[in-house]
Amino acid sequence: MAFETLLIALATLSPPIFFLYMYVGEHENEFMHNRMMLYMGMGLVLGTIFWVFERIFFILYMLIFIAFLEELIKSVILNRKSVQSKKEAIWYGAALGFIMGGIMVAEMMYGDFRSSGKVDGWSVVSFFALSVSYSAMHGSTGALIGYGSYVNRPWKYLMKAFLIHVLFLLILLMGFSPPVTLVLLAMYTMFNYVRVYRIISE
Repeated sequence: MAFETLLIALATLSPPIFFLYMYVGEHENEFMHNRMMLYMGMGLVLGTIFWVFERIFFILYMLIFIAFLEELIKSVILNRKSVQSKKEAIWYGAALGFIMGGIMVAEMMYGDFRSSGKVDGWSVVSFFALSVSYSAMHGSTGALIGYGSYVNRPWKYLMKAFLIHVLFLLILLMGFSPPVTLVLLAMYTMFNYVRVYRIISE
């Protein structure tokens, strides 16, 4: 049990931590480290809550509605007076999103382990790829919404983030074979990961 739990943690939480490090590595003087930990904690809580909703309402139109709620809540958090119009909102949004995406996949993988009773090689590879996709998607949308807070254009960047999220869901539910879906999701989310970083680093 302890070994499987370690594998689940490594497979699902290493991508968001790595992505976050790559985003904020050169910007450590632009945010407060204690606050960064707070937003990472928010990501853990929100990711767990929304994973439950997505599991219960796994229908396209409901997932789209939940996706809007997820991005809207990120926007509400990142547009509070304490961070609005400050560049640190970008990096807090990234922290919130990356960890949120990673914990959602950790919950998925743990549920799969509880139902199957094992963690095999394909499980590790597939959930690692899912974690790459989910954390890159949520992290880039969180950073984008944080950027919207920084430049005082919250609704514009909220809608951009929502569009990224909806296209993610459409790829996920297109009905391709699992390997093809994983590859498409990874390609799509990494494209957005890089594109958003270029926007927020201007």
